[in-house]
Amino acid sequence: MRSIDGDSLDHPYSFSYKTAPFAVYQTFPSDGSTYISREYPNITIYFNAQIDTSTVRTAFLHPGMNGSLEIGDATIVLRLQTPLAANTTYTITVQTTLKSKGGSNLSSPYTFSFTTGD
Repeated sequence: MRSIDGDSLDHPYSFSYKTAPFAVYQTFPSDGSTYISREYPNITIYFNAQIDTSTVRTAFLHPGMNGSLEIGDATIVLRLQTPLAANTTYTITVQTTLKSKGGSNLSSPYTFSFTTGD
C-alpha cells in the first residue's frame, strides 16, 4: 500500500476482529425495574442483529401477559391488551431457539423481570 505521495509503510500492517455473538442488548422495562405501570403499553426486547422472524413465537415466553407480538428487524414488542396485575413480578424469557437472520442462535436463554406497582 502506498500513500498519495507514493510513500510506503515501514513494515507490514495487519489486523483482525471478532464479531459479537447474537444477543439481547436492551429491554424495556429494564431487568429489575419496579413500580412499572400496570397499563404499561409495550414490553420491548432489542437484539444486536436482525432476527429470524420464523423462530420468535416458540422462543418468546411471556406467562401471565395478554398481548400481541410485533416482530421488527431486530426487536420483539409485546403490545399488552389487558392491564397487568398489581404488585406482581413478571418474568420474560427468550430461549436459545431464537435465531438471527444469519442463522446464529442465542448462546444462552435471556431472562429479565420487572415488578408492577399498585
